[in-house]
Amino acid sequence: MQQQTVGKPIRIEGNGLHTGKQASLTIHPAEPNSGIVFLRVDVNPPIFLKASVENVHSAQRCVTLGKDGITISTVEHLLAGLWGMGIDNALIEMEGEEIPALDGSSAPLVALLKDGGIIRQGERRKVASLKEGVWVRKGEAHIVAVPSPRLRITYFVDYNHSYASEQIASFVITEDVFEREIAPARTFGFDYEVETLLRNGYALGGSLENALLITKDGPATPLRFENELVRHKILDLIGDLSLLGFYPKCHILAIKASHTLHLELVRQLSSKMNIRRWII
Repeated sequence: MQQQTVGKPIRIEGNGLHTGKQASLTIHPAEPNSGIVFLRVDVNPPIFLKASVENVHSAQRCVTLGKDGITISTVEHLLAGLWGMGIDNALIEMEGEEIPALDGSSAPLVALLKDGGIIRQGERRKVASLKEGVWVRKGEAHIVAVPSPRLRITYFVDYNHSYASEQIASFVITEDVFEREIAPARTFGFDYEVETLLRNGYALGGSLENALLITKDGPATPLRFENELVRHKILDLIGDLSLLGFYPKCHILAIKASHTLHLELVRQLSSKMNIRRWII
């Protein structure tokens, strides 16, 4: 499989989910082997920030990348859309501190990528196989990665809520599967946690247009999938996996996990699946 980049620049504008602040970005084509790189052009001097686990600044409620005091938050939905659609290389010119929320999913980005075209490049994609199992856990949350000939993600959640209790989903991750089954799943929250989120500086830009709200009476807007919550958790995990910088061949089983645990898995996989094991 060849590396890929975007066919033409893609412009996105909107408010951030957590900050509520206006931001804009342009996704530009990039050379092979350059990876996904952000460029904050609204700071002086402009700063490059590679989408890498080494640059993770925080993982509370969202993933924030940072370097030299400059951050970009809520990168996971954008990165999931790029990685899920097979984009290996892109330069993301960013104005603002948070990625625009759009509709809370990766579907709008997927549509823009398809409209602009995806270009194959001359270099082979970086792919790595897992040789032994990896297990990370925190309390009741677990993630296990085991060897597999292809990337499969199986995810289980349980929110102990009458309208959002146990959900499970399992997919072999391909571009078609991502576009159809995962990208449309929206970020979500529960009505009982809104006040706490706002008090702590989160979800300041949240609305029914960019998030799925679960109330005591059920979803405030129609579900896109019966198990939309767990599908969005898979979307989040795909975005976090993109910080590896290569495509892993393994089966990942996640139970009640979070960005923090996702990123611990990424760190473990990064050390287990090193450059000597790349299939190129």
